[in-house]
Amino acid sequence: MRHLWTCLLLTALAWRALADPILGADFDFTAGRQAGGWSPTHDVDFLPNDPQGLRMAVRGPDPYVTSPPMDFPGTGDVMVELRIRSEAGGHGQLFWFANAASEADSVHFACRTNAWTDVCLAIPSPGPRGRIRLDPPGSRGEAKVAWIRVRPADGPGIRDVRVRQDDILIELSGVRGPAHLVEIRPHESLAVASTNGSVAFLPQPANGPQSVSVRRHAHSGNVTRDRLPSGFVLLQAHPVHGWRPTGPVRHVGDWGDVAPPGAEVPPPSSKKGLQVQMVEDAIALGVRHAALNVDLPSLMDPDDLPDSYEWVVDGQRHRFRRGAVNAIQAKALSDSGAAVTLILLAYASGQPARDAVWLHPGYDRRAPNRLGAFNHVTEDGARWLRAAVEFLCHRFSLPGAPHGRVSHLIVGNEVTAHWHWANMGEVPASVFIEDYVGTVRLVQAAAASVSRSIRVHVSMDHHWNLTYGNHPLRAIPGRRLVDEFARIARLGGDFAWHMAYHPYPEDLFKAATWKDKTALPSPSTPRITFRNLDVLTAYLARPELLWKGHPRRVLLSEQGFHSDATPEGEALQAAAYAYAWHKVDANPGIDAFILHRHVDHRDEGGLNLGLWRRRPGSIADPDVPKPIRDVFLRADTPGRDDAFRFALPIIGITNWAQVRVASPASAP
Repeated sequence: MRHLWTCLLLTALAWRALADPILGADFDFTAGRQAGGWSPTHDVDFLPNDPQGLRMAVRGPDPYVTSPPMDFPGTGDVMVELRIRSEAGGHGQLFWFANAASEADSVHFACRTNAWTDVCLAIPSPGPRGRIRLDPPGSRGEAKVAWIRVRPADGPGIRDVRVRQDDILIELSGVRGPAHLVEIRPHESLAVASTNGSVAFLPQPANGPQSVSVRRHAHSGNVTRDRLPSGFVLLQAHPVHGWRPTGPVRHVGDWGDVAPPGAEVPPPSSKKGLQVQMVEDAIALGVRHAALNVDLPSLMDPDDLPDSYEWVVDGQRHRFRRGAVNAIQAKALSDSGAAVTLILLAYASGQPARDAVWLHPGYDRRAPNRLGAFNHVTEDGARWLRAAVEFLCHRFSLPGAPHGRVSHLIVGNEVTAHWHWANMGEVPASVFIEDYVGTVRLVQAAAASVSRSIRVHVSMDHHWNLTYGNHPLRAIPGRRLVDEFARIARLGGDFAWHMAYHPYPEDLFKAATWKDKTALPSPSTPRITFRNLDVLTAYLARPELLWKGHPRRVLLSEQGFHSDATPEGEALQAAAYAYAWHKVDANPGIDAFILHRHVDHRDEGGLNLGLWRRRPGSIADPDVPKPIRDVFLRADTPGRDDAFRFALPIIGITNWAQVRVASPASAP
C-alpha cells in the first residue's frame, strides 16, 4: 500500500509539473524514455526509442505528433525549445491550439539534414489545456527528437544583455547547475551553439538573479572584434547530449550611450515629406521629410580604387565608391530643415561576387523587381551590411554636418510582399520574419554603435489581414508580420525598431481613398489605408508592442494618388492628398507623410503619382506641375484652408473636422 501511495504521489506531482503555467513542461525523450503523452497523430509512427531520443518514421506528406494537454498561461509569450534530427532536413513546423490546429497559428523552423538542430521558438500562449503539434520535415525517412521544453518566455536563462562601458553585462535568472556562456555572432544561429567556444564558465550559478561580465572586444592576434552585435546563450549539461542550450539567444536591446553624443537636431516643423527627385524643387516646396533610395551593393568597391572611402569592421577593410556615396543628396535637404530618410535596398547586380555578398543565399533569380533580402547569414554578408550602415550613419552624423544629416533608416521595401521587394525565395512567413528580425537587429546595432539619434524602421505595404497576390510563400499579412516580428524580437532581447508604412488606397488606380471598402475601423480590417489610418497607431499602442512604454513611431514613407490625364483626374488626385493630409495631421502617432512620387514615372505600371507630369517620351523628366503640387506646397502653411477648399465637395463633406479623427491610443 505504501508503494502504491508513493506511485500515486509521484504521478500527481508529475502531472502538476506538466500543468504548471510557471514551470512549464520538460519532455526529455533520451535514455530510452517513452513518449510522455505525445501521440503519433498523422503520417508518422513511433519507433523503439534509442538513448538519443524519440524516434519516428515519417510515412506521408503531412506528418505530425501532438502533445498532451498543458495548462499554459492565459496570456503572454511561451518559449518552446527542442532538439531535432531529420534524415530529410528542410523546414519543420510547430502549431499551438486549444481546439484545432490552423496554419495561422504556427511557425516554421529550419532543420539541418542528418544533424541535430537546436530550436527555440516564441509562440503566444494557447491558454489553459492547450496543446502543441510538431511536424517534422519531409514525407519519408526517420526523424528523432531529443527533447521538447515548454516554458514561459521569461523562464530560466539569460534575462538581459546590457552595455557597461567596455564590458557586456549579462543578467541571468533561474539557472541551476554549471553553465557555459556562448557567443552567437550576427551570421550564426542557435544551431551552432553547442559547437561554439565558451566565453565564460559558471561553475555553480546562484539560485537567484545574478550577472556575468564579458569583455566587449575580443582579440585574436592583431585583430579586434566587437561583440556588441552578437547574441549570447547559456549551455547546460545533459546526461546524453553533453551540453544543451537553456533559453534563447539574447542580444543587447538598449544601446544607450554606446555612440558618442551628437549635436541636438530640432525636430522637423511639419510632417510634409516627399521621395525626392529634384532637390531644388523639394526645397522650394518646403519639404520637411525627404526619402532617398540607397542601393547598398552599388556602394561597394570591389576594385579597391585609391579614392574610395574606407570603413573597418572587425579588423577588415571595407571600401565604398566615392562617386556613389557622394551622390546621396542628404546635405542640401537636411540643411534646408528636412529630416532625411535612407531606404536601404539590395538590388541584384548580375555580378556574381557582389551578389554573393549582399543578396540572401535564398534569392531567386525570378524575383520580379531584382530586389533581394539582405544577406546577414554569411560572415562576409553580415560584416559588409554592418560596415555599410556604420559608415553611412557615421558620415551623416558628423559634427557640423559636412555631408548633411540622416534621421531614419528603412530596412528594405514592403517586405510584407517579400517575393517582390525583399526576395529570399518562396519561403513560409515565419521563416522570412525570423530572417528579417535578424537583418533589422543588425542594422539597428550598426546604427546605434555610431549614432544615438538615427531611428531604424521596418517596411510594410497596406495589406493588414490579407496578402498581396494571395500566395502564402510570397507575401505576409501585415498584422502577422508585426505580431511575430515583435514576439521574436522580445525573445531575443527587444530593441528600438519602428514602422515605415505605406497606406496606399485599396485600388492604386482610384485616388478616392475615402471610399475604400476594405479599410474597416477595427484590427480585423483587410487593409489599412488613409481611411482607417488610426487603426495602425492604435494597434501599435498595445502593451506587448511598446518600446520603453511608448508606441513605436510611424513614418508613412511611401504612398501616392493616381491621376489620369484629365482635369478631373488631376483634381481628384489633389483632393486625395488634402484628405490624407488631414488624416495624418490629426494623428500624433505619425511623424511623417512622405509622398511618392515627385514626377510621374513611365515604368510604374501605368500609375501617375507625381506632383509633376513627365515629359512625353521620357522616363521621368519633369514637364509641367499638376494641381496637387500647389496643394502640397501650402499643406503646412496658413494658406492651407484656401488651397484645400476645392476638395470638400469632391470628397462629399462640408468641413475637415469630419475626417480629422485620431485614436487617443496613438499618443505616445
